Amino acid sequence: MRALYRETDPAKVAQIDTLFSQMDYSIRWLERYTGIACPFEQCNFVLLPNYQFGGMEHPGAIQFNDRRLLLEPNASIQEHLRQLELVAHETSHLWFGDMVTMKWFDDVWTKEVFANFIAAKIVKQRYPDIDQRLNFLYSYQAPALATDRTLGTHPIHQQLDNLNQAALLYGNIIYDKAPVMMRQMEALTGEESLRDALRYYLRKYAYANATWNDLTQIIDSICPNANVTLFDKAWVQEKGLPTLQFETTPNTVKISHIRMKGDAPRTSLFTPQRFQVLIGLASGRDSIVDVLMDAPQKEIKIEEQAPRYVIPNYRGDGYGRFLPDEASLNLMPSMIGQTHDPLVRYALAQTLWENYLLRRIKPQPIYQPQLADALLREDNPLVGSAMARQLMQIAIDAPSHEREQAEQHLWQVATTHTSPQLRQTALRLLAANAVSESLTDSLLDIWQTRRSPLLTANDYEQLALRLALRRPHQSDNIIATQLARTTDPDRRETLQLVSRACTPDTAEQHRLFRSLLDPKNRSRENAAAETLALLCDESRAAWSDAYVRPALEALADIQRTSSIFFPGKWLAALLANQRTAKAADEVRHFIATHPECPRPMVNKVLENAYHLLWVNEE
Repeated sequence: MRALYRETDPAKVAQIDTLFSQMDYSIRWLERYTGIACPFEQCNFVLLPNYQFGGMEHPGAIQFNDRRLLLEPNASIQEHLRQLELVAHETSHLWFGDMVTMKWFDDVWTKEVFANFIAAKIVKQRYPDIDQRLNFLYSYQAPALATDRTLGTHPIHQQLDNLNQAALLYGNIIYDKAPVMMRQMEALTGEESLRDALRYYLRKYAYANATWNDLTQIIDSICPNANVTLFDKAWVQEKGLPTLQFETTPNTVKISHIRMKGDAPRTSLFTPQRFQVLIGLASGRDSIVDVLMDAPQKEIKIEEQAPRYVIPNYRGDGYGRFLPDEASLNLMPSMIGQTHDPLVRYALAQTLWENYLLRRIKPQPIYQPQLADALLREDNPLVGSAMARQLMQIAIDAPSHEREQAEQHLWQVATTHTSPQLRQTALRLLAANAVSESLTDSLLDIWQTRRSPLLTANDYEQLALRLALRRPHQSDNIIATQLARTTDPDRRETLQLVSRACTPDTAEQHRLFRSLLDPKNRSRENAAAETLALLCDESRAAWSDAYVRPALEALADIQRTSSIFFPGKWLAALLANQRTAKAADEVRHFIATHPECPRPMVNKVLENAYHLLWVNEE
């Protein structure tokens, strides 16, 4: 193995030894799991500044984004986990994607599903003290749900008629839902049987092409009782997530797949999977029931009277939206702070979040205060990070007085919490989103004095950009000061490009936006997306919604001239902070008036416009 890099910071160069160790560990693990020696003679890697991808699995010269792998001294545990996950992901591609390659891009997801599925296993063994079931939910299940709940979702397996649309297939469904699917399949087949099937598949199609159907036939021959055909239809060929409703009657809990208004159309509602249900019995005891959802409806028989409460998906193993009865739903916010199991706390928070998005639960007076209280007492960084992000989004959605209250809750976490990781998470969220005057003053003081050891050099750069937006009369001075502090030439060059969006001159903002419509001004894709995000910051809501139509009209050209992930980055930058009815109408108008737009591109628009359309629901 050999590493090529341009980094000059000795502390970061020293981390390359860690990367060698992680690469070697991943190779050895994969050799044991697959029973096949590393398929290529070399395993070199290149750390590229300003690389537009996280990584790319070229055999003999795996490419990585240097910022993703060379971490700051005070990087969070999540960043350390993501570092190994990325190395393990690209290493897994040597077997899944390079040695065995899909026949056509319909099956491009087959290499990504195994890269992430295997990476999760490698991280589990490398970090045995981390709750890896929880890490899996945080890393894969949450992003999968974020796309799958939108009208922009699509099946894991997508038909591709022309290779010029292949870039549009990439996203959370193939990177995140597919590993969730494979984990559910492993629960049905058993770990050893699935491993044996993968070994046979790799040997049979080594240095050749294969399809997903080739693999499912092998799995079916080894595990005929797993009913792979039914599983494949529901999980791989159907789009959208299952919605399960829980109803209680005397002596029975009834679980039903239902269709909600606005759901992506499915030919079948039924999705086979396993999960647990907590039932509070009338006697005062709690009963945990394992459920195999192998039918459209399921009934749990209870010997006692009607239960006091029913908590679905109790440990988070299930995938989809779980709808408890109203009494149980109202009880769940208080339960988050009462259980000692972080996996349960995470699952409760996720179920509450999905019900919030379905408007079944209102932030006040129960959900937001109890979520904030639970966050202050949370000691797990992954659970706390999920709660903090939910609380920040609730704040953004709330009226101004409620938003300030929620921001103050997060500030309390950032300044008083016993966990440095959670203080860091809350501070980063506030740095990116806080709008109240008092918090902006406090953040400005932190930036001026550089007194927070929780923030990295990149955090201080991002904070400077946001402060320049919140304090337009100080914008030039803030940016000039930050540029003077930034000694790394690559970071300084990027900051100079991006900070142009912080100008308080609206005419200059409009000119800068129009310049991004020219492909040559998007060659630094990450910088272009960050520039657009700053131009569309919520502080510019009075005029940034005018960018929506021309930015959407440019999508065809952007897709043609950019790398595979940039259309999604462009749309996220454009729409993430839009909240006006005009912006929502522009999205609807674009979709209605562009029937020629490829469906994968429409999906990208709908996925990224989800919260904008949610706020402005018709």
